[in-house]
Amino acid sequence: MKAMTPRERFVASLTFQPVDRCFVKSDSPMPRTRKRWEKEGLPEGVEPSVHLGMDAREYVKVYMECYPGFEERVISEDSEYVVKTNSEGIVLKQPKEDALSVMPQFFDWPVKGRKDFERMKEQFLPSISGRYSADYDQKLDYWNNLCTNPVGYEFRGGFFHRLHMWMGLEGLCFAMFEDPDWVHEMVAFLEDWMFKVSEKVLSEVKLDFVYMCDDIAYKTASLISPAHFREFFFDAERRIIDRVRRAGIPVIIMDTDGNIDEFAAIYGEVGFNVTTPIEVAAGNDLIKLRKRFGRNLALQGGFDKRVLAAGRKAIHTEVMRLYPRLMAEGGFIPGIDHQVPEDVSWDSYRYYVELTHQISENPGRYVK
Repeated sequence: MKAMTPRERFVASLTFQPVDRCFVKSDSPMPRTRKRWEKEGLPEGVEPSVHLGMDAREYVKVYMECYPGFEERVISEDSEYVVKTNSEGIVLKQPKEDALSVMPQFFDWPVKGRKDFERMKEQFLPSISGRYSADYDQKLDYWNNLCTNPVGYEFRGGFFHRLHMWMGLEGLCFAMFEDPDWVHEMVAFLEDWMFKVSEKVLSEVKLDFVYMCDDIAYKTASLISPAHFREFFFDAERRIIDRVRRAGIPVIIMDTDGNIDEFAAIYGEVGFNVTTPIEVAAGNDLIKLRKRFGRNLALQGGFDKRVLAAGRKAIHTEVMRLYPRLMAEGGFIPGIDHQVPEDVSWDSYRYYVELTHQISENPGRYVK
């Protein structure tokens, strides 16, 4: 087969089309992991994915969070931790160093009532030019005609995720029960905002994929019921995805953490055709998902990050259990099931990537 560009390979890999080899995407090491790897042989300042020859992706950058943002304010601090109000109006506690290495502890949320919602609206004005990168117009021709890497656009949070980050889970659940009309009002506002902010990209850029996150589950089950999702979020999310489909974008990715038993099929109904990161510790398994959904759902990720810390033998066993079959069947891009933690050595991760590359060239050779 003729060699493909990464752009062609990415789309073909996730749409069950023939490929010259499977697309091998980059993973995200935690900051402390990156520091460890540089001590163990990764050249300082070099991206691990570039050093290991993994396929790259391009993103059309549009700022989809609070703008200009709430005033950040330190409430208390000690030698290790800081409690502060961040730019999204959330009060949280996080480490002073490597804040992204752990989940913060959340104390308070910016929206508790309708007055807070009115204040939040001021942070989500769609016409602010600062949401688009300064070089957007200059890059249009590159994205549409010259770029050989897949080009994507991130909606960032879906409707549940955004209201969750405005109100906290408890606040949102109470609102759905006590004032459902208000929840519908907030969803309608966000839907209108997402359409207005995104229309320029969707109508002007030749996109290969869009990406939305909606962390709707925890380790063993969903955070809200499918019935509540259908009542409050389903229709708005489907209208957004319908617009994406009308733009001719072939790959529509839902990034949702936790156990996806209940929601994988629901997001399929919404119109997403790929799910990621498929966390193994939450009870998800690539082979079971493929058996359940077949060619109706492409899979990205799904390799247990804990196995990476167990050494080469464990890595080899798990890679061979999963990757030959899934790469041969198509509709799959391999990857770690979330950020790579600091207990993973550079040698182990490098071995994992080298083995993945090897299988991607001819997966049928390894299928038993």
